[in-house]
Amino acid sequence: MTHFTEPHLLSGLPKDTPILLALSGGADSRALLHMLLSYGAPLAVAHVEHGIRGESSLRDLKFCEKLAKEAGIPFYALQTDIPALAKQNRMGLEEQARAERYRFFETVMREQSIPILATAHNATDNAETLLFRMVRGTGLSGLSGIAPARPFGNGVLIRPLLEATKEEILAYCEKNALDFVTDETNEDISFARNRIRHNLLPELTALNGEAVRHMSELCRTLREDEACLTDAARQALEKEEENGVALATLMGLPPAIQNRVLALLFGEPPLSAKNREELLSLAARGIPHASLDLPNARRARVENGRLLATVASENAPTQMLAPTPVTLGATALFDEKMLLVLDREASPHEMWKSAKNIYKNATTIYINSDRIRNGLFVRTRQAGDTVLLHGQHKKLRKLQNEAALPLSLRTHLPLLCDKEGILWAPLTALRDGIGENANLRVTLFY
Repeated sequence: MTHFTEPHLLSGLPKDTPILLALSGGADSRALLHMLLSYGAPLAVAHVEHGIRGESSLRDLKFCEKLAKEAGIPFYALQTDIPALAKQNRMGLEEQARAERYRFFETVMREQSIPILATAHNATDNAETLLFRMVRGTGLSGLSGIAPARPFGNGVLIRPLLEATKEEILAYCEKNALDFVTDETNEDISFARNRIRHNLLPELTALNGEAVRHMSELCRTLREDEACLTDAARQALEKEEENGVALATLMGLPPAIQNRVLALLFGEPPLSAKNREELLSLAARGIPHASLDLPNARRARVENGRLLATVASENAPTQMLAPTPVTLGATALFDEKMLLVLDREASPHEMWKSAKNIYKNATTIYINSDRIRNGLFVRTRQAGDTVLLHGQHKKLRKLQNEAALPLSLRTHLPLLCDKEGILWAPLTALRDGIGENANLRVTLFY
């Protein structure tokens, strides 16, 4: 197929790097399976049975398992009850299903040491996403559509078919006699995306037969513009001290750069237009000690001519952390405002079980104890910190910027280290190789 992008061009990794394919059994992932088998890199497939569509859902599971068996490649499956989980977590079915899928894919990648996840999103999906976001309301980032590649877990997620239309994929399946299954819920126009797919997009295509292609090109152009603007914002912040920006610097920037500086400064979840207006108003007034509370326990404060990103929660740590040894079990940090638990998943530490009910947030990684050099310790960030990532020592500060980690967290999140340097920067990066053949679980509760 003309519009198949080879995985190594998207991932930046060697051509023989193992790939995990998210396989639903539909036409898109069926075609991608056929292409990846021809591509030649080590391949495995993963399938999630959501427990939503009864017998047809089980049919899809068996179909995918059969495809993997015929191809002689590993098959990983998860059967779950999405309706029950969605009710328990007060989430929509689609949102919960997506979360469970990607959680499972990340688990398989970690346990099987597979660095690349491939999904079969295509140009038509991208057009639908663009239209959906336009109707819902979005900015330049949202109009950039689906990214062809992005960091995912400790690896990378790629979309080799993002330039191919649905029609091209169906034609490819027909040409190569590839059978596939059909999800009947895709026909239900009570879902907004399906209404766009079946009602709006055909009307636009009737106006211009190349509508999907043009929208795909628009997304690509806007992604480039967004990347340029965000890079300019990162450069502006890199000249600043750790947790803020000079008011004069911020107010002297063009509005497009101002907004992205604020986004990088305060991290996820994204700031609303109202939040950004209030922050710029706070900065313009420049009144010493003035502050503004933001969603998710974030606070902006004016001090010494700078706009600072801080934590609104009274439970947030306020001091730095000297190197503190870590052994199997639980290590309390910052007067128990954070807790680090090192254990084995098969035999969880008693504090791991209780901490889930005490702390609001948690993040977990898995490491190989044989790759630890001279014991573990935790500390907070220091000037010049780097992490070995993809064979290169990368500046931690830049990695945290790229991860959109709030500066209010960057200073105080404990870094897991050994004699050779940082093993894990929570919510940001894991050192090369430390997660291969993992036998220890590390969880930070905060």
